[in-house]
Amino acid sequence: MQSNEGRPRKSKRKPSPKNKMTSNLETQFMCLFCNNKKSRDVKMERSRKMGIISCSMCVEEFQTPIAYLLKPVDVYMLNCE
Repeated sequence: MQSNEGRPRKSKRKPSPKNKMTSNLETQFMCLFCNNKKSRDVKMERSRKMGIISCSMCVEEFQTPIAYLLKPVDVYMLNCE
C-alpha cells in the first residue's frame, strides 16, 4: 500500500463562473391618467438625484428624489402609490 504522507494534495478544478442573466429594464410605461401604453418616459438625473417621469400624451409629470440604487421601474412604482 502506498501512503500519501508528505505529498502535496492534488488541486481540484474549480467550476467556471456562470454568466449572470442581465436584461435591460423598461424605461417606458403605461400612463395612469390617460391609459396610453408606453407613453410615460422615465429620466434618471443622477447629478440632481431626481427621477422624472412624464407622459408624452397628457403632459402629466412626476418628480421624486432618488437614491443610488433606484432604477426607472422604481420611480414608476413610486408614482403609482
